[in-house]
Amino acid sequence: VSFVVLPLCLMSFVVSFMHDGLALFGFQMADAVLDFLLGFLAALADVDWQWRLPITLWLNAVVFGLALPLLFARFNRAFALSLFLLLFSLLGFDAKKAQDDQSSSKSQFWVLDAGQGLSLVVQNGASLWVYDTGPAFERFSNARAVLTPYLESQSFDPMLSGLIVSHGDMDHAGESEWFADYFSPRTIWIGEPKRTPLKQTSTGCALGQSWEWASNSSSLRVDVLWPRKGYQATSANNHSCVVRFTLNGTAFLVMGDLEGEGERAMLAWMAEHHMLAELKADVLIAGHHGAEAASSMTLLKHVKPEYVVFSAGYLNRFRHPSSGAQARVKRISAQALNTFDTGAIAFSVGANNEKGGLLEPKLSRQRATDYWVLE
Repeated sequence: VSFVVLPLCLMSFVVSFMHDGLALFGFQMADAVLDFLLGFLAALADVDWQWRLPITLWLNAVVFGLALPLLFARFNRAFALSLFLLLFSLLGFDAKKAQDDQSSSKSQFWVLDAGQGLSLVVQNGASLWVYDTGPAFERFSNARAVLTPYLESQSFDPMLSGLIVSHGDMDHAGESEWFADYFSPRTIWIGEPKRTPLKQTSTGCALGQSWEWASNSSSLRVDVLWPRKGYQATSANNHSCVVRFTLNGTAFLVMGDLEGEGERAMLAWMAEHHMLAELKADVLIAGHHGAEAASSMTLLKHVKPEYVVFSAGYLNRFRHPSSGAQARVKRISAQALNTFDTGAIAFSVGANNEKGGLLEPKLSRQRATDYWVLE
């Protein structure tokens, strides 16, 4: 684009004052180049084979060693210096970060920036769960453009421990069938099986389902808290699969799109069966992106979260999160985080035998590294 299309367009613009036919030919040439480029990029999107170059301290050292001789080459030293600095900046030479990445904990809970949707990744050692694949539209898929690249950047094999699709709405279940085909999760739980048909064997979400993995220093437990078997909601949102992830003793409560009627039914049933203590969590992923009917004061008093996360799109037409939901979070002195402000959010958790538990969340838009360096 910079070497062909832009010069052609600029020259054609100047020529247009002198000769219309020649200018038109120049613009047609630029259009043909763009058409070829876009077709080539579209074809790449359909290629299954992928290769990702790991950016490590060793790789930086190799590139440094290859680029350094350019400074002493016979041709233009200014050009050589520019090339060296370009390679240096693209690789993001940061020895301290490379060392930190190698020693960092892999016990993480990620709230991805899925716009007006929801997509979560829970990671502990070799165990990894995904809750919702996010939205999908005609020309964009969160599962393909955000979720899958993130998982592949973490060097995970194609087999996930589990996939949970809260319910059938497009902003939560977008391209979940493609995602399940691609990663082949060992366990699949679905809030609305009839609206989310998958080729793989799956089970409808129901209270009492659980999954657990543990080692000497870390653990991950997944518990379905709602809906109970036989529960019939009047809306799709209230069929949402409410899940508690317990990562090294730190609890994350995920509400899906549960609100109003469904939230009240869950609280009433749990109160009747003396299960309200099960709702206690360190982090709450607010129901229905922070809608007014979700995250009632009654629920918040039982959850008692330290953080409440609203996954919502910038200037969304629903005006999520609502002012009421935000005010209720403020009343319980919890810290509210909005993905349209923070971008993706990473909660790291210390090992079972470490003190401190939940660490301060990392907000993608406040990270110190350059935006083009993949972390």
